[in-house]
Amino acid sequence: MRKVTVPVSHQNQRAQSTPDRLISAVEELLGQRGDLDPSLREITAAAGANVAAVNYHFGSKDALVTAVIERALAEHARQQLIALRAVDANPNGDVEDVVRAWISPSVLAADGGTTLIPRIAARVVSGSSPELRELATSTHADTYTLFFTLLAHRLPALSTEELVFRITLAATAVAGMIVGTFDRSAIAGNPPVPRGENTLDRSVGFIVAGLGAPPTPPPRG
Repeated sequence: MRKVTVPVSHQNQRAQSTPDRLISAVEELLGQRGDLDPSLREITAAAGANVAAVNYHFGSKDALVTAVIERALAEHARQQLIALRAVDANPNGDVEDVVRAWISPSVLAADGGTTLIPRIAARVVSGSSPELRELATSTHADTYTLFFTLLAHRLPALSTEELVFRITLAATAVAGMIVGTFDRSAIAGNPPVPRGENTLDRSVGFIVAGLGAPPTPPPRG
């Protein structure tokens, strides 16, 4: 009798529960698309499930996609927190260590090409999805609290307002980098500078210099 070999993907699919298959299908689809909105038909076909399963386990297709996006954001925040807590536990950690811990997961996500973070960041930066921005803010609340606290202790000359302003500028720059804005921006006729092996070091250096600049003088009366 001829032995039939089942493809590994099918074996894995059978071993997974239906909710896990649906989540895996959405993660795979989002990784292949330029947007964050796969169709219900695409999801069920990829998961080997039916529409009723989506509604039963998640309530709707949108709720399923949101669950996948939230999981990606939560994992990104978790990686940042681990790195920041390591700096917090190091009495010799300086501003550079704090910044490197904060942006490393983002740069690695952009360079890896398999994470949803750059696509999510692109939607957040565009302002096209207030709901997604709110989700990103809530999942990263602890990250930003610790990041702000670590910087405030190391940059006492900056007021709270000034530090928040500078962190916001830094976050905007990091977001622009990981979504590929830098890869497409020509400055004064010069070609774009693509990300490379030293992108992380260059980014850390730039952000550290900006954060540590002398306090902005008050406006003249």
